[in-house]
Amino acid sequence: MRKYELFMQFSRMAIIAAVVNLIFQTCKQKDSVDDGNVKRSEKKVWALHDSSYSNIYIDPMRSLRYAQREQEISEAIGFNKGKIRSSLDLGNVFWITGSYPTALRMHFKALVLADSLHDDLMARAYQNLGTVYNDMEDITHALKYTKDSYRLDLKSKDTAHLVTDYMNIGEIFEKVNRDSAFLYHNKSLSLGRTIRGYNLGRVYFNLGKTYDLFNNLAVAKSFYFTSIPLLIKKVDYHSLNQLYLALASFYLKTKQIDSSQIFAAKADTVAQKMGYSLGELKSNLFLYSLFKQKKIESKAFKYLEVETKVNQDMYSTKASIETSGLTYEEQRREEAQKIIEDRKKKLYEQNLEFALLGAFVPIFLGVVFFAWKVKIKTQYIEWAGLFGLLLFFEFLTMIFHHFLAEWTDERPFLMLPFLAGVAAIIFPIHHKIEYWLKGHISIIKNE
Repeated sequence: MRKYELFMQFSRMAIIAAVVNLIFQTCKQKDSVDDGNVKRSEKKVWALHDSSYSNIYIDPMRSLRYAQREQEISEAIGFNKGKIRSSLDLGNVFWITGSYPTALRMHFKALVLADSLHDDLMARAYQNLGTVYNDMEDITHALKYTKDSYRLDLKSKDTAHLVTDYMNIGEIFEKVNRDSAFLYHNKSLSLGRTIRGYNLGRVYFNLGKTYDLFNNLAVAKSFYFTSIPLLIKKVDYHSLNQLYLALASFYLKTKQIDSSQIFAAKADTVAQKMGYSLGELKSNLFLYSLFKQKKIESKAFKYLEVETKVNQDMYSTKASIETSGLTYEEQRREEAQKIIEDRKKKLYEQNLEFALLGAFVPIFLGVVFFAWKVKIKTQYIEWAGLFGLLLFFEFLTMIFHHFLAEWTDERPFLMLPFLAGVAAIIFPIHHKIEYWLKGHISIIKNE
């Protein structure tokens, strides 16, 4: 008889376990489908980022569309990394097109979010802010944010971005301290040479500019021409436009007017090809000045007209882009408030779940009290006890999951022994409580 009872109890537990497992697998399948959709969306976000980045120096408007789509998907699925990266991509597009206030707004937005999440993209936000401020001739802020980027990249040992940090610091010092500029550009060259396959086009260009500042024209020319094929290979039309303009100024300094005109025209062509309005404006101003100097009034007037048109187009484009008057601190407060509200909502939902799971204790006691007063089958006690055991185990799992995940890094082989230990403790207690209830309630019913 005892064997029969054990067999029946085991059978009931097996059936319940099968049903619970079926429900769990169904929910898990649904979650996996949802997770699969999210994973696919995240992959799409990264693909859009790659497309935006690869087009920024070729077709900024196409890069803008990719970045906008990247931001939309990231917002829709709550992908924080994508939100940060898309803001940086948008900032880069606005920077390349000369919309500096909007570029700053996007980079600050990325910085605030990255800071709140302790994300490593903080370094990229600092780096981009330094670049924009440098182009705006704001040396103080440019140096501050570029050094912040350097500090984080040095801490994370990000060698490739350290090369860019050295380059950016060197470019800032070109305006105020030529010796420091020379020092940092040489640091970028030395470090860049240690990275296999690193494109040194921009590094050589910066060294050419530095030697040009020191009037070491032969070495400057050598670095300029060394950088040209590397920048073409990298498809960095933005730097190529600046390089051609630097060569145009170089040849103007050495009284080689025809060569100066050739490279200024190349700079203009590259700027037109990528839709770089600011580069086109500078190229046309240079050509206007050059033809004015050569006293070829017709061509000078032609470039003056083009320069005026480009200037008008550039400012109308800027005017069409929505800009915000929010300061950095205002943005920070808004983003921080949003994060706090999200955390409060999540905490409320978590507490509600705990409260609902915790409610089974008084409900169970109520059932016991009710069973004490009325006739009830012993079988119902077994089922209620098993259900209570499952709920209690789930309740304990939810309480300890956060700490357990931190201790074990969510590794199943480490989490399983802990959960098995909890089950080994509560299962015998469950049997004792069930035995006690059966004895007392059965006696009351049989009297």
